[in-house]
Amino acid sequence: MGLGLPVAADIRLTMGPWEDAPPCTGRARNMDEVAEIQQGRRPRPVCRKGESEKLDDAAIAEAQRLAATSSKFSIDSPGLGYQLYFDDRKYYLQPMRFMAKDRPDEVCKPTHGKGPLSYRCEEGQTYKHSCHLMFFNTRYELVGVHRIRTDEPFPIWCNALPATGVANKTKNELLVTFQYFPTDRKVASKISDVGSGWIRMTSLFRLVEENGRISIEQDDSCLKNPNRIESIPDARAILKRCAQPK
Repeated sequence: MGLGLPVAADIRLTMGPWEDAPPCTGRARNMDEVAEIQQGRRPRPVCRKGESEKLDDAAIAEAQRLAATSSKFSIDSPGLGYQLYFDDRKYYLQPMRFMAKDRPDEVCKPTHGKGPLSYRCEEGQTYKHSCHLMFFNTRYELVGVHRIRTDEPFPIWCNALPATGVANKTKNELLVTFQYFPTDRKVASKISDVGSGWIRMTSLFRLVEENGRISIEQDDSCLKNPNRIESIPDARAILKRCAQPK
């Protein structure tokens, strides 16, 4: 079932400007004070994080909570999340890659034996990374998450989410380009082969904001799933053709 019609809003997506971190307090003013800090005779400076750093931290913490694996998380490109506005109401969008739990108690310990990467968990299931869209409020609380659906006939590994843009601001629609590769194929044996099997796809997502939460619907009716649309401008052109009278 769909999410119904979105409440009328004018959505905007920006990559900044971000609020800078406030200056550290208690900084050493000379080498004598540096020595006092190192010797423990003077408190260390207190440094607060800026807006983009807080978003990165929140996204990493929530991805870790939702993930089946216990490995330490990181963000591919720190500081490159998005500010998302519904009229004047501000949220954040952070694309993430991780293996989400298919059931609440799922655990995956990736096998790391000698030889080619197996993409298997010690527990028996496939080790995979999916592409996710994570939404946060201005208190950096998770208010919506969507695992991007990819209807390929083979298992995939999401390895990048290079682009996000607005498709239709009055319909609360976003376009996201993501990249993946099949994990049931032979692993590249030469550096020149790396990337030869990577696939790019662009999908449409409709957002609904209600009571401080964001619901996400993936609409593949026009762009199809899977597709080989490699950029947001190409996807916009196809959506325009779909909207024309038959």
